[in-house]
Amino acid sequence: MKCPECKGLMAELSFEAHNGRQVTLDVCHTCRGLWFDTHESLQLSATGTLRLFRELYDRRGERPAPGCGP
Repeated sequence: MKCPECKGLMAELSFEAHNGRQVTLDVCHTCRGLWFDTHESLQLSATGTLRLFRELYDRRGERPAPGCGP
């Protein structure tokens, strides 16, 4: 999926959801955008939310790959 904001390629990453389940989110490392499908944000557990923000924070200094973004 291409990011609706910067047109970079989004990654599908799984995070912890409630009741031991997983939820797959679309994450853009180019602009640090997130794409939530219906009710996905409500499914994230506290641990999943923390891991999501760590994922974005850990990759904050990376430069976009050639051809990504505007």
